[in-house]
Amino acid sequence: MKGTVIQRFRDKESNKAFEVGATYEHQNKERFAELSRNGFITVDENQDSDSNQDSLLNGNAQDVIAALTNDIDPEKLQAFLEEESKGKDRKTVKEHIEALLAKE
Repeated sequence: MKGTVIQRFRDKESNKAFEVGATYEHQNKERFAELSRNGFITVDENQDSDSNQDSLLNGNAQDVIAALTNDIDPEKLQAFLEEESKGKDRKTVKEHIEALLAKE
């Protein structure tokens, strides 16, 4: 499986550090899902798209805002904005995403 790092972390299995924007690959679906659920990676568009935005947007507004940075691709930010509007529809989260998109 392949995903994009959205929050810097050090992989506990390989001890390798992954920076925001890096590609993360792993064969173990459980490990991949764990990192996604915990907001460290997003699943690439063509894989497990149901869990892509969910893992990042499931946190409280403060955590979501902290995880959403201008290092995230504008297309993914737009997808997060649409998902947030359809889901929890939090004003502060949407304003933050819109501000990031305005910087592009």
